Amino acid sequence: MILILHKNIPETLMKKITFALAAIIIMQTLFISCKKNDPISDDEKMEAQKIAIGWLNMMDEERYSDAFDDSARFFKYIMTREDWINTVGTMRKSFGKVTERSLYSIEFTRELPGLPEGNYLVIKYKTYFGKKKLMEIVAPLREKDGVWRISGYHVQGFNIF
Repeated sequence: MILILHKNIPETLMKKITFALAAIIIMQTLFISCKKNDPISDDEKMEAQKIAIGWLNMMDEERYSDAFDDSARFFKYIMTREDWINTVGTMRKSFGKVTERSLYSIEFTRELPGLPEGNYLVIKYKTYFGKKKLMEIVAPLREKDGVWRISGYHVQGFNIF
């Protein structure tokens, strides 16, 4: 896990970051135990992957505000738009530009820790940044309106390839 701390981060922002990181850590522990009863069709998985790639492209283009807008409803309760832009902007700039991204895995689950029950896909991408090789994890959720939206984003070091 990559964590960038600055002396000037306000205490309220640190609390939000801590909460978000705790949720991500718990999410990771469940990746291995995703349910095998997968009601999501291949077409729905393709749809969710297109949403995930579109969202990641916004991140690559530094359109963090747009990515925030296109995220799941409860994602926006975890931190403010400004906090999201500052935190993700700092983190992503330290990685360099994306040079390659490929699908590593996709798994279905109904539950992720700290998140409401729903139909989630945990999608992992091997991503080569200009300065690092990392694993990006996005978790699209099919919301009540039937639209897939990103409910979580995590970047971890990747040393398998």
